[in-house]
Order: sequence, then structure tokens, then C-alpha cells
Amino acid sequence: MKNEKKLQIEYQIALEIVKSVIGKEIVEKQMRKVEKVGISPKAIRRNGCCKIRGNKCTIELSKKMFDLGEKERITTLIHEIIHTFKNCKGHNYNWKWYANKITENTEYTITRTRKLNDNNIKYNYEITCLGCKETWKQFRLTNKTKEHYKEFVKILQSNDIIKPKFTNIKFVVVKILRL
Repeated sequence: MKNEKKLQIEYQIALEIVKSVIGKEIVEKQMRKVEKVGISPKAIRRNGCCKIRGNKCTIELSKKMFDLGEKERITTLIHEIIHTFKNCKGHNYNWKWYANKITENTEYTITRTRKLNDNNIKYNYEITCLGCKETWKQFRLTNKTKEHYKEFVKILQSNDIIKPKFTNIKFVVVKILRL
């Protein structure tokens, strides 16, 4: 309950910062109705998200954000508030313009992505491109990952090497390690 109350206060601070820099009239015209600002108990890798449904949205912050300082949470809230604007789809030109304007006029640096320390996160899969050697970790094999390798019927097991038959994807040969 303590974090919920803190989140509501920090959301109001973030909203006032956005209004003071962008302009109250523009924010009121562009911003969708935020029905809920809450804490996501499951989110581990992302800092926050804005879920848009029609003209309404929900903003969530990962519970891990409460292990960090107020400035980090307010920065993330500002990032998500910009996503509520009707003329901002993803991190398009408009989103970047608002983010840059806030960054230039406040102590908050609003970027498209922010990597926080995730050394203590236990991932289930490590995927390595055997061509370029790029490695990334995932909790599960997402539908997007599975779609890239749909040619393979075999269930992925520890240290399997996968060679897709099609070449229109970035990673042509990968190694999937079950951690």
C-alpha cells in the first residue's frame, strides 16, 4: 500500500512536469484519459508500460522501480505519460519531440529505452546468433521468437542449434540454451 500511495503522488508530479513544459492546453487536448496508474507485480525487464484501449489507458510501473530512487520513477512516469498522447504512436517523431523538450527543460532525461541493472534476474533462455555472436536473454520463447523458427517441429532443448530454412530474418543461425 505504501508504494501505491507513493506512485500516485509521483504520477501527479510527473504530470505537472509534462504540463509545465509542453503546455497545459496541449496536454489536455492530446492526452487520453488515464483510468489507472498501478504497479505491475510480474514485470521484470520493463520499467513501465502504457496500455491503450481506445481513448483510455492504464499506466503501470514495475515493482522493481521501487528499489530505485524517486527520480527514476518520475522519469519513467513521464515517459509513459507521453505515450498517452493521441499523436504519439510508439516512439514516433512526436513522442521523441515531447521527450526531447522535457529533457532540455528539466532535470529528467527521457529516452526511448533505459537499461537498469538486471544482473539479479534469472532468465530461462540465452539465445546466441552464431553468425554475429550477438546474445540476448529471454524468460520464455515468445510467439515472435517461435514464429521466426516455425519451420522446426522439434521441441527446443538445451544447446539445440536451429537453422531456419528461410533467410528474411536477422538471425540466421541461433543457439538456444535452456538456463
